[in-house]
Amino acid sequence: MRVSLSLCFALLLAAQDVIILKHRPPAGGGGPTSTNRVLWLNASDADKLYTTYSPCNTNPSDGQSVICWDDEDAADVRLNGGSHQPTYKTSGINGLGSVTFPATKFFSVQNDAFSANLTFDYIASASAFTIFIAFRITSDCTNNGTIYGNSGFMADGGGYFAIVCKTSGGTTSVHAYNWDGSTTTVSVNVSQNTDYVLMVRHASGNLYISVNGGSENSIASGNTSSLNSDLSIGTNQSQTNSLPGWIGEIICYDAAISSSDITTNISYLTAKW
Repeated sequence: MRVSLSLCFALLLAAQDVIILKHRPPAGGGGPTSTNRVLWLNASDADKLYTTYSPCNTNPSDGQSVICWDDEDAADVRLNGGSHQPTYKTSGINGLGSVTFPATKFFSVQNDAFSANLTFDYIASASAFTIFIAFRITSDCTNNGTIYGNSGFMADGGGYFAIVCKTSGGTTSVHAYNWDGSTTTVSVNVSQNTDYVLMVRHASGNLYISVNGGSENSIASGNTSSLNSDLSIGTNQSQTNSLPGWIGEIICYDAAISSSDITTNISYLTAKW
């Protein structure tokens, strides 16, 4: 059977468009802003996730353990799962690729040679940072008296900074923690098995938290006392309580970004996740 040249050309264009769509942001979602962006982890881009180490060069299939997760921007930043490798899901949050953290699974934030851990000062200044996380909590978090000891999204090893979740009396909440010489923490309640975009920011002497672009809860919080402890993703300060859920994307800025940049990032993430 003959196929017309025009039909072949149309089919070729359609095939090319499928390839382009693989990396195209969702309609209306735009993309994250770039000013002061220091870390961008995107689990929907499986090309940045690897099951092999030294070199990191094999992308995961559904259910495989992930040892490397590369920053979308920088060639010199990688997450290292070591012997605590989280799991990749091809159909996670909103049907997109996501990373899960069963048991004591987590990533250490390291340089590309895996020869040095990166510390909290990589993603923050003492007085300011802005962090976005697309997530879903799938079961109860811990209920630890020390807030930074609970199930963690990210934390430094010194107990100066953490984003954790806690389940108490049937209510699950996400907490931002900053040590400025004393404990300052602010929280927002969330539902399990529900998709959220979290924003935690430190600006103008206050610590803020919100989900899905809603109203912010805040508390007065001074400069972080130390930025020099190793940073981990998917766990708490002591790397003992992993996040009981999925992470789709993390975007970090080492500054208090503008309100317009906040709106752009939330619009991008909520449209996608």
